[in-house]
Amino acid sequence: QAVSSMQLQDVLKQLGATGQHSLQAFGDYVRGRAVLLVVDNIWTAGQLDQLLPKEFGQGSRIIITSRQQSFSDSSWWSEMKPQLFMYLVPGLPNATALQLFRWSAGLDLSVNLPSKDLCDVERKIIRYCKGLPLALRLAGGLL
Repeated sequence: QAVSSMQLQDVLKQLGATGQHSLQAFGDYVRGRAVLLVVDNIWTAGQLDQLLPKEFGQGSRIIITSRQQSFSDSSWWSEMKPQLFMYLVPGLPNATALQLFRWSAGLDLSVNLPSKDLCDVERKIIRYCKGLPLALRLAGGLL
């Protein structure tokens, strides 16, 4: 049975899994199945070890988003590394980052050009955000 766009909690509910055995039930569920699994915003190796089973069906793809470039202290990462392909997404170029930041801040540059002081602040914020779109949108939205 195909499961489309479900969060882990929805899959576990469908399986009738609760409590400490729920992640084991998830592992049993994906074992032998081809799945596309998106795991967003992983911060620690422990999260990988806790969340991800080590057996997936042939053809499975797992996308992990993280600011970490390696989880060498994760047993899951160590075992799966020969099968992993890592793609480091670069930050936006400065001009694009500035455009996104200004758009998120609601600045209409066709009406008013920003002052020199505002341009200096913008440059600092963009540098601090390292071109990350979500960080730029949040920072701009706070203005």
